[in-house]
Amino acid sequence: MSKITQWILADAGLNDAGSLRYVLGTPARGSTGRIFKHILLAAAYIGILIAGAVGLKVAQGAPSSIVYAALYLPTVAAQALVSAAAFGFTIHTVHTLRRKQTWDSLRVTAGGSASAIRAAWAAAIYYRLSGMIGVLIYAPRVVLLGFLLWDLTAFNGDYLTLIAGGHQPAITPPFEIPLFGAYIAAAFLLPLSALGLEAAIGLLLSTFARSRQTAGLIQIVLSVARAGWSLIPVALFASLTMDAGGGASPDGIRFVLLLINGAAGDWGLGMMHAATVDRIWASVPYSAYIGVALLGVMLLHSGLTALILRWAARRAQNID
Repeated sequence: MSKITQWILADAGLNDAGSLRYVLGTPARGSTGRIFKHILLAAAYIGILIAGAVGLKVAQGAPSSIVYAALYLPTVAAQALVSAAAFGFTIHTVHTLRRKQTWDSLRVTAGGSASAIRAAWAAAIYYRLSGMIGVLIYAPRVVLLGFLLWDLTAFNGDYLTLIAGGHQPAITPPFEIPLFGAYIAAAFLLPLSALGLEAAIGLLLSTFARSRQTAGLIQIVLSVARAGWSLIPVALFASLTMDAGGGASPDGIRFVLLLINGAAGDWGLGMMHAATVDRIWASVPYSAYIGVALLGVMLLHSGLTALILRWAARRAQNID
């Protein structure tokens, strides 16, 4: 687990674990028993969702379609819940540390407020939110990835080639493989980069909130806004996938809707289903390249996170 801690410190830009332990209040180390508990919880959670979908007959057809229908909307809703938790764990940071009279002690240590802010960011993402992220966000993705890979073995392993054959413009084999791989990579990387950005925004706003009531109000506004900007693109994405013929919407608008949904809606989850990818690639020109664009969004998230954390540190250093 020490290697994981070193990676977390490197990602957060921290030289040592001192400030991280100070923020957490407990030794910053993982627990094998806790991981096993989360795996069991994830298995039970996914099993209940799938059993409910089968019982309610929310989808028919191949097992992958049933599992996708069972997991998609609950996971999208869970992502909004985790985002609300990210705001909750960060937006009260400065006020809480000042109330406990530990903020001044952190500011005078090596690295000052920059280390304190980065430690609070790492504590929120990699420790306090880790269980929710694993169970609610990544466990469904792992299950969908398994069914996705199983579906791609159809037609003697040529299913992806057939999907690419309906794309406009034509994709020359074997370029459909890295393009599809970009979709999968984006689906697994975007949640972490997006939550990191949201946590950074929460820490920045914590430097403006001078009371618990103000911080709570900001948290509510951000959580409601987060739910809105995710559910609206998801609804448009659902409408787009049902309208396989393209309807009256121009190709450019449909491409942008797909990009917005992946970046701010379902974080790439919608492309973890082979039949959905087949419909999208056949109806939206250049849609195969959205995975690459989403990886660019992930890099943008990372850059904005670093800038916002730096801004938050400067503001925090000047708080009286």
